Order: sequence, then structure tokens, then C-alpha cells
Amino acid sequence: MLNISSRRLRFFVICLPLVMLLHVYQVEADERVQLAVGESNEAAWQALPEAITGQSEPLPTWARMLATRLPLSTAALLELDFAQRTKSPVAADLRAAMRYVVADANGCDYAAKTAMLDLRTVGASQTQCDSLADSSLNGWSIDQQNALSFARNMSLASNNVTDDEFAALVRAFGENQTASMVLLAAYANMQDRLLMCLGADAAIDGDNGTLAPVAVSFSSDAFNLQRLHPPATESPELPKLSDTDAIQEDGSWSAMTFDQLQKRLAEQRAKPTRLPIPEWSKVAENVPQGMFDRPSDIAWYRIVFGYAPELAIPFERFMRISGAETSANYGRIFGTSVFWIVTRSVECAYCMGHCEMNWEVAGLSLDQIAERSRKLASEDWSGFSPQQQRAFAFARKLSQVPDSVNSADLATLVQDHGPDLAMSIAIHTSRYHYMTRISNGFQLKLESENVFFAYWNMQKSSNQLNSPGKPFVPVVSDSDTWSRLPKLASGKAGSLPTWAKAIATQMPRTSAAMLELDYAQRVSSPLDAKLRAKMRWVIANANRCNYSQLDAIADLKRSGGTAASCETLVGAPENWADDDREPLEFARLMTVAAPTIEDAMFERLKNRYGERQVA
Repeated sequence: MLNISSRRLRFFVICLPLVMLLHVYQVEADERVQLAVGESNEAAWQALPEAITGQSEPLPTWARMLATRLPLSTAALLELDFAQRTKSPVAADLRAAMRYVVADANGCDYAAKTAMLDLRTVGASQTQCDSLADSSLNGWSIDQQNALSFARNMSLASNNVTDDEFAALVRAFGENQTASMVLLAAYANMQDRLLMCLGADAAIDGDNGTLAPVAVSFSSDAFNLQRLHPPATESPELPKLSDTDAIQEDGSWSAMTFDQLQKRLAEQRAKPTRLPIPEWSKVAENVPQGMFDRPSDIAWYRIVFGYAPELAIPFERFMRISGAETSANYGRIFGTSVFWIVTRSVECAYCMGHCEMNWEVAGLSLDQIAERSRKLASEDWSGFSPQQQRAFAFARKLSQVPDSVNSADLATLVQDHGPDLAMSIAIHTSRYHYMTRISNGFQLKLESENVFFAYWNMQKSSNQLNSPGKPFVPVVSDSDTWSRLPKLASGKAGSLPTWAKAIATQMPRTSAAMLELDYAQRVSSPLDAKLRAKMRWVIANANRCNYSQLDAIADLKRSGGTAASCETLVGAPENWADDDREPLEFARLMTVAAPTIEDAMFERLKNRYGERQVA
């Protein structure tokens, strides 16, 4: 029999409910795990850069959650939100209605309430508001209903948007408004996911009046527009882990095999973009000074800046700023792997192709890229750490069923990666839904070559110059080729390059003439042997021709070039020797922009090398 004194018994009886209450509170607190806690309005403004307009205005919960940890990204997001809600050429009532439709499709209560506020602010009728909630769309015209259907499709199955669906919008609203609708759907799908990751409370912001757009702007000096490529700090190799480390939850994930995904990339290179891609000269008129230091070959940029610059510019600022603020903890190889998961979930071939390009920029070989893609596409993720696998599973869940992401998912993310990296994963995973919607909405034609070396102002290192793969045409043996070629007048019948053997099968005399021409250019030119080899490499690099790059490096070495001089050549142009810089730049311009070569440059080269060598 338990013997307890009356005093102790009274203490126990009094304290037991309190202990139970504390336990319940702890359970509830655990269930409300968030990536960040909202600061006061004053504390958030103290963290943000100085504003030009809107300083000290009441900030929404999501901005107060982000401000102290990522102040510049938060500032850029505030500007982006204001632009999307007030500056879009799409009619105010329609863009708010489209915003509601996206929020409803994603199950984002915060965004739905925000969109409804915007609808009422611009005078939408009660019938129009109610018809959005019950999906009847009464009170909206046929063209507006098509736009609302487009917004829903862009959220639930953007890869299934049809050419006819897009063309109907262009006929009804014009190219610029239709482009702005794509950007609106992209932004909404990004914001919904970030709001749900943060757990932003619409009731609180509704009571505080902070669901309205914040009319704030910041000085461009606060944002570094330069593209600073983060250093490669990760190993490109996949660790060899045991099967017990494998984490996979989706049995249908491998229904689309790696080979099928590669076929889709090839198909995307042949698809026409749904709007004409503007020339860079037109695009440059819309781009702020300092945002780009050279023309871009990326289809994405030409489209968004060509048709909807008022919306594209604030997003570009946010993308660059968030990348810079998180680069210390968000590795490029890992981050691009998360991006790959999103592209697979959304079925965006264009962005998947860009994942492969960015892996190559980060230092992965083509074989390593294929190995990583195959592993991510499979049911077995055991080549990655358990922490990374859980991050991939989080990205897939946020992509496919965003409203099912819960506090347990966020708690796991924080436990695995720490609060800063967890926040970075959430922000970037959300951002990837902007990029995939842009790509699928416009059906961007995938570039045939890696456009990101130029974007980052980088050159391929010598170990990335992969030898050609399987030839596209039949190649016969050396002896068979010699039997087809004309009789030798000089030289000996030795080994022949692959291209000569390929051409000789159909055009033996042309092949013979090309062999003599190649020899003349590489041996008989009056140019210094080292300089002509370097110029040949610059031209091959501009054309993305790996074979010729390897030829040029071999010629440079044969002419006495050192390993150090080869590394300098394939490195950043600013590190080229002063004597080489102008002739190499001339070679590059002759390849990519010959009409822009100034008379003064040609005259300097002529004075330095003489007419014969310049010719």
C-alpha cells in the first residue's frame, strides 16, 4: 500500500494537471514546428536594407519570418510580390482571380485569402468571387474562363498545357498579357509552396491588414546583380552506401526511366517555343544596366525579358539574391539534384536539361551526370546520404502534394540539415516551381549546347573536354580509307583522324583535300604556332566543339606550350596573357559577332602583326 503524506498528496494533486497541461502544450508545440518565427515589424525593418519607399510599413508574416535570416532575399520578394499584384498588364480583376485559382489548386489558404482581398479591392462582384470558390466561374467571360482554366492547368499539370490552349489566350489577350499570365502562374506556384513551408497565418495578417501588397521599393545598390558562381566544394562522386540506407516512398517514381527522360530532352530540343524568341538587341532594351554583361543564348531570358520585363526583372533580382545569400550552405551539386527532383515531379524537360548543364558547370563529367540522373530516376536512392534522400523526398512531396507538407516534414528537414540549410532547401525548392512553370508554359526549346558556361562567365576546364562519342556516320578502318583516297604524292599512309575516315566513305577526294587544308592551317600558317593553336581553341570553345578544342590543346603542347599555359587558356579570359588577349578576343568575335569588330581593333592587330599575319 502506497503511503503518501497529506501535504505531498495535495502537492501531487495540484501539480498533476499542470504537468499534463505542459505535456499537451509540448505536443502541440511540436506539431506547430516552423522553419522560422516571425519577428516584430520593427525588428524586421531593422534587418532589411534601407527602403526608398514604404519604409516601416506593416509587413506580412512571411516577410517577418524571413527578414532577419535572409534580409536581401526578403526585400527582393517584397518587390516581386508588389510587382505581380500591381504592375502586371493583365487586368487587375483577372490576375487576382487567376491567383485565387492557383491557391485553390495548391491548397494554400493564405494565398486564397490574399487573392480574395485583391479581388474585392478592385471591385469584383460577389457573384464573381463566389463562382471562384465553387468553380462555376459565373460572371466571368469565356476568354477569362479560359485564362482561369489555364492557371489551374499550370498548377496541376503544366506539362499538359496545349499549343491550342496557349494560342487561344494569345488571340484573346495578346502576346504580352499571355506572357504575363505565365509569369503570374509561375510566381503563384512558387509563393504558395513557400507560404506553406513557413506556415504563414492568413488570419493574423488579415487582422493586421498585412494581406495587402506592400508598396515598398529598395535601392538597386542594395542588390548585387553580378552572377557570382559559388565555389565547387562538393565531391561529384556518389558515395557507395548499403541497401539499408535506401529511402524511397513512391512506387511509381521509376515508371519514367532514365532513357525515356533522355528521349524527352531530345524532343524538347526540337519543340518550337510558343512565342517568337526575340533578338537580344530587343531584349537588352528592357534589361537594367548591370544585369547582363553580354547577350544571352538562354531561351528563358529572351522570352521573359522580351515580353514581360516588369515582372521578369524583380524575379531575376530575387533569384540572384537568394542564390548569393544561401550559397555558403546550399551546394550547387546537391541543390541541382533537388532541382532535378522537382523537374521530374513536374515533368519539365527544359529544366531537366538545364540541371544537366549546371552539373557540368559544377565540375561533373558527362558520365557522372548520367550516373546521378539514373540514380535519382530510380527506386533506389542509396547512392546518397539518408539526409539528402529525405531532402529529395521533401522536394517531391512539396511538388506533388504541397498542402500535405506538415510540421513533421519540416522538423525532419531542420534535424537533418540545421535551420539555415533547411530554410535554403525550402526557398529553393519553392523557387524551382517558378522555373518549371515558365518553361512548360512557354514550351521553351531546350538549347542544344551548354549555355551556362557563358552565363557564369566560365570556361570548361581541360578535364571537361570530352572526346567524341559514337560517330553519327559509318567509319571505316585506316587501311580501307587509304584504299579509297587518291594516291599519295608525299607522306605516309599512317593513322587518320575519325572525321577523315567518315568523309572518305562517300567523298574520298574531298577527304583528301580536307586533310591537306587541315595540315596547312595547323602547320604552314605564318602565324606563331602557339598563338594559332590558342586562337583555334577559342574558336572551338565558342562553337562548343569538343573535338577541335582537344586538337587545339594538342597543337599547343606540340609547339612547346606548358601544362600551365593550357590551363590558363581554358580558364577565365581575364587571366590570359596581355600579349594574347586581343588576338584571342578577335578570334572569338570573328566566331560569334563578326560585324561588331571595330576598325580600331583590326588596325591595332595589323600594326602589331603585319598585313600577312592578320590575313
